[in-house]
Amino acid sequence: MENETQRKLYASCILKDIKKDLWVALSLAVSFVMLLYIAVTVVYRPNYTSSTTFVISERHKVLDEALDMDKIQPMTDSFQSIMTNPMLKKRAAEHMGEKRFPGSVSVAVVPETNLITVSVHAKSPEMAFQGLKSIMECYPELGEKVLGDMVLDVFETPVYPSEPDVDLRGGKAMLLCFLGVFFGTLLLIALASYMRETVKSEKDVPILLDTTLFGMLHHEREYQSPVAWIRRKKQRIYINDAYVSFGYKERVKKICTKLLYRMEKQGQQVVLITSAEGGEGKSVVAMNLAQAISQRSKNVLLIDGNLRNPGLAKCMHISAGKKNDWCTGASEQKNVKNVMVRPDGFSFNLLVCGRAISHPVEFFRKEQVRSFLKDCRKNADVVIIDGPCVNKRPDLEILAKEADVSLLVVKQNETEAKYINDAIDLLESYECRPLGCIYNDAIRQKELLASAYGYGSDYGYGKYAKNYDEGK
Repeated sequence: MENETQRKLYASCILKDIKKDLWVALSLAVSFVMLLYIAVTVVYRPNYTSSTTFVISERHKVLDEALDMDKIQPMTDSFQSIMTNPMLKKRAAEHMGEKRFPGSVSVAVVPETNLITVSVHAKSPEMAFQGLKSIMECYPELGEKVLGDMVLDVFETPVYPSEPDVDLRGGKAMLLCFLGVFFGTLLLIALASYMRETVKSEKDVPILLDTTLFGMLHHEREYQSPVAWIRRKKQRIYINDAYVSFGYKERVKKICTKLLYRMEKQGQQVVLITSAEGGEGKSVVAMNLAQAISQRSKNVLLIDGNLRNPGLAKCMHISAGKKNDWCTGASEQKNVKNVMVRPDGFSFNLLVCGRAISHPVEFFRKEQVRSFLKDCRKNADVVIIDGPCVNKRPDLEILAKEADVSLLVVKQNETEAKYINDAIDLLESYECRPLGCIYNDAIRQKELLASAYGYGSDYGYGKYAKNYDEGK
């Protein structure tokens, strides 16, 4: 049962990657079909065929008498050689007023009959039709001596070709090509997803990562109001919102309890929230932890430390200006309390960054900035820094030295394990050893069994509910 659940979990990760990269398969399929159509259009040269049928009979033979096929067979072979003779093509070209015959001639004998079909193939319908008529008018000069007592009569008059031999439309072929490329790309995406060494379940954390599982947050559907849906505005998941499930809130509170216990035991005050790569949900985790800790009668200060790409002000719907921009306040040596803001509906204080800073390392090295960060400890019981991702962020080293501990957010099936381990090694080298990782946006195994996704609880609200026990 456990292996079956694990396979379902891995399959859901693969389907998630396919859904995310569906546009890649669609774009490749459309582009390939368009390029194929253009290439065929450039290379394609229409070919037209005009045909007629001759009947071979013996001279002075009564129609009711049986034909002597032994005599007709040699005549058909001779007729074929005459029709394909270069001399006949030359005379036909002169008859048409051309330097060379504008096409090719083919002869087909209907088996067990005295019928012979002559076809002329050319690049235009006019040339094919005129070439066949010229062949019919010129062949008697060469065929009288060969045919002897045999007579050739026209059984079917030449037909003017109205359509090319091969139609370029090929709608069915284009459709098959599109489907082949589309599903082939999806197969490659699925194979690449399967081969990627990412953290696909909480059981992979101790196997693939050089750290422990500090906590797990399951996937939670994001509520969008009709206005937000029309504007394509992404709604964040906050534990103080009514639509967030009870199970998600309790998991955040459990991580909060565990974090406070570790920090109070070691006399620590500042925690850095980061991730190996961007897009793993560290800002949402930092905001929810700040709210959960503040609900324990703690004075919490959340700092937007991602100066290259600040986003907390936008997430909390705060208009960040010079008045409440902590970077400006630190440069001007303002008091920490003067630049703090309290988001509506939340119980923690926030330091927002109103503008992106292209050289944050130089900014953090200023003496007044370092003094400002030290004063943050005096104005809060717990300081949470929403830092930048570890990858290619030299400014993280300064923030890591300001923090006492760190937590690494790892999103399910997002970043390869080798890059996460590199981030862990960097944090340890900065003397900011991570307490563990928060496994984020995870599809729970119970959801796979119950065919649910996003909602549901571990507290007796579902068919498969059991007592709450993290990781089981």
